[in-house]
This record gives sequence, C-alpha cells and structure tokens, in this order.
Amino acid sequence: MRKTLIIIAVVMAAFPLRAQNLESVLSSVERNNTTLKVLRAEADAAKAEARTGLTPADPELELGYLWGTPKEEGNRIDLGLTQSFDFPTVYRFRKLIADGEATIADLEYEAGRKELLEEAEKICITIVYHNALKAILSRRMESAGIIADAWQKKFDRGDCNALDLNKAVLNLVDARKDYEINEIDLKAACEELVRMNGGVEISLEDEVFSESLLPEDFESWYSRAAEGNPELQAVAQSVSNAGNQLKLAKAEWLPKFSVGYVSERIAGTTLQGIGAGISIPLWEGKGKVKAAKAKSQALNAKMEDSALQFRNSLRNKYNQALGLQKLVCDYSAEVSRISSLDILDKALLGGEMTLIEYRMEQSLWYDALSNALESERDYHLLLAELHRFSR
Repeated sequence: MRKTLIIIAVVMAAFPLRAQNLESVLSSVERNNTTLKVLRAEADAAKAEARTGLTPADPELELGYLWGTPKEEGNRIDLGLTQSFDFPTVYRFRKLIADGEATIADLEYEAGRKELLEEAEKICITIVYHNALKAILSRRMESAGIIADAWQKKFDRGDCNALDLNKAVLNLVDARKDYEINEIDLKAACEELVRMNGGVEISLEDEVFSESLLPEDFESWYSRAAEGNPELQAVAQSVSNAGNQLKLAKAEWLPKFSVGYVSERIAGTTLQGIGAGISIPLWEGKGKVKAAKAKSQALNAKMEDSALQFRNSLRNKYNQALGLQKLVCDYSAEVSRISSLDILDKALLGGEMTLIEYRMEQSLWYDALSNALESERDYHLLLAELHRFSR
C-alpha cells in the first residue's frame, strides 16, 4: 500500500499540492454540525426523562367537613395526611433502570456521532478524489489546447487538412467537457461539506489520499471494533435493563405501605393520631412479570443477532477492502509503466505519430490514471466504514 501511495504521489508531483489535515476537518464538523447538536439535546432530554418518577408518590391531604343533624350534635371536621411507599427494592430497580436508560441515550448519541463523522469523512474522500482528478484533467486540457493551437497553425500554413484540425479541436472539446463535469461534482461535494459543517465555510484541497492501511489481523481488529460499537453496547444495555425490569415487576408484587396523621374534631372533642395502611397486590400487576420475561428473552435474541450481523458485515467489507487494495496496487503498477503526456505531446508534434494514434495513447493514459484514482477512492470509502468504530 505504501508503494501505491508513492506511485500516485509521483504521478501527481507535477501539480501543486495544498493539503489540509483530514482530522482537523472532521473536528470542525463535530463542533459545528447542527444535527449533532440536536442529537446531543435529545440525549440530554432522554436522560432527564429517564430519571423522573424515582421518588415516592406525592403525599395525600384529605379534609372533610360534615354538618351534624340535629344541630345540637355539632359539626365534624376530619383531617388526614398520608404518605405511601413502595417496597424498598422497587426504588432500587427503578434507579438501575433509569441509569441504564440514561446510558442508552448517551450510546445512541455516540452512534449518531460516529455515523455523521463517517459521512463527513466520505465527503472528504470524494473531494480529494475530485481534486486529484481535476489535476489530471487540467493537464489533459492544457495538452489538448497546445495540440489544437499547433494544428490550427498547420492548417493556416496548409500543412494539414480540415479533418485533422477537427480531430484536434474535438480532442480539446472532450477534455474541456470532462474538466467541467468534474468541476460540477467537486463543487457539489464542497457544498455538502459546508452543510455538514453547520454552514460554516471550510475547504479541503488535498490531492493525494492520506495513508491508511488495512488491519492485517481481522479477529483482533474486530474485537476492538465490537468494543467501540455503541449500537451493540446499547443493545447489551437494553438486555441488562430488561433483566432489571423483570426484577422490578416481581418486586412490585410486594405490598405497598402508607403512613400518616389523622385528626377528627366533633362537638368540642378532638381525636388525633397516626394511621397506617398496606395494599395487597392482587390485580394491578397482573401479566407484568410475564411480559417482562418475554421482553428479556426477545432482547437476548436481538443481541445475539446484532452481534452476528455486525461481524458478518465487517467481514464482508474487510474482504472487499482486501480486493480493492490489490486492485489499487495493480493499477499503480500499470500507471508507472505508461508514458507521460509530455512524451506523447512531443511525439505528436515531432511527427512520430498521427492524431488518431495520439488520441488512443492519450485515452490509455487518462483511463489508467482515472481508474487508479477511482479504485483508491473506493478503497478509502470502504476503510472509512471499517474505521467508523475506532473514532
């Protein structure tokens, strides 16, 4: 892979290189992206919501005023203030579940952050590709312009016919068309990067892909990737929460208690004291334990499936990257063998080849360079997916 990058760098050495560090671009996107700010706010709101309802029920105040009949019996005033409590283990499991829900909210934010930065990195890779292609197409257009001018002069002197001049002009038209199409695609990618950066102007002018090697050992790399996958961690936390939910459902079958102050006043007599009560769970929690157990089993199955799908997906992408890595090396070897455009220009202007031969050789030169760039772009796009969970 290092040889590949050296070859590409040699090919592009004739063009000015203005590089901005990719990590600085991604850091800027992470600071300015509005979607990421929304995700952070949603995560904070979810964490706040998860931690509601952990305290005992509100105290209950009862006040009664009863008119006596006949009047001589006097009026009666009842006053009661009671506080109800769940069994202590209920509060413990509710706290564990709330903490788990808050953790899931953070993991979901982290998953969104990684996905967004992967998208931004892919846009950067696309921009680097179009910058590199722009350098090639600019050189091709410059060469086509030199040839067209030379053939115009030949035509003016009567040294070539109109057909030969048309071929030279068509060669220039084709070169300009490809250059302008690439400019349109480059502008669209740059505008997309600005959008990702929250509308703040940012540019990336690299023309050479940064060196990024494929991990040699899939198994050890996969283990690290799985540990850095917030989506798998969120599923695992959901499984843990489901276990606590099952324990909570069982704990809620335990009795609830209430205690309070009771006062009664009638005909100048005051009675007051302490009241206590207990609720017997018979119907309210019916089916909760069964539902919690079913949910726990479903989430366990989901965790196993998610881990399997994640592994298979990464294995497929890893194998694709291996193939693309070899393709990049093959194209680079081909690029290193082809003649430069300067040599072709001199051969044509020196009368050593015809315009048709020149266009064929030029097409080979252009196709080899563009195919090498495309394969390297695709390789880095795949690496961006593989490295998503290491950010």
